[in-house]
Amino acid sequence: MLGQAQSPLVSGDRAGKLLRHRWLAFLTGGLIAGSVVPALFVALAASLLDVTGVPMEIRSSALLGALLVFLAFDVAAARRGGPSWLGFSRQTPARFGHTFRRADNTALVWGLDIGTGVSTFRMTSATWLGLAAVFLGLVPALVSLFYGIGLAVILVVYILRKGDSPVLESLPRHILVLHGLQKLYIIVTAALALVLAVTVIA
Repeated sequence: MLGQAQSPLVSGDRAGKLLRHRWLAFLTGGLIAGSVVPALFVALAASLLDVTGVPMEIRSSALLGALLVFLAFDVAAARRGGPSWLGFSRQTPARFGHTFRRADNTALVWGLDIGTGVSTFRMTSATWLGLAAVFLGLVPALVSLFYGIGLAVILVVYILRKGDSPVLESLPRHILVLHGLQKLYIIVTAALALVLAVTVIA
């Protein structure tokens, strides 16, 4: 996900702290923008196809079908003890840290890549489920903004807590060990599927 930090994250002087905050600001901006853009494209596609003109019952049934497929991937991932096979099985390339001359440009690209939620691996299908719900007009595209802010807060807090280490490539390993959250997500998603099924049947 994140490679070698090309930034003064461990500098103690004032200039270093300013650069550190700038680096984190670009990372945060990239994460939020990367989260919002896919949802906007999906919402635009749905608008062009007039998806909201389809009866609510059909759209709810479609989301239920997608949710059950995603849930199968999530259960398989939890049993395997790894990330979901949905999407691309890749991390944000560490080479980005050497591609750009400015560290903040690197942070921005890292953030954009991670923020999309579909261009790199994920532990759950949450991003895909959210995009499906946006496409079907069941939730507003604005929900992606809250997703991006939440993701940014989690990663920035992690980086600030880790502060004394110049290497951030261990970040995905720390996130991957949170299999308890993966299982919790499966429980919540299964409950949502049940509620949707009852709604559709009723």
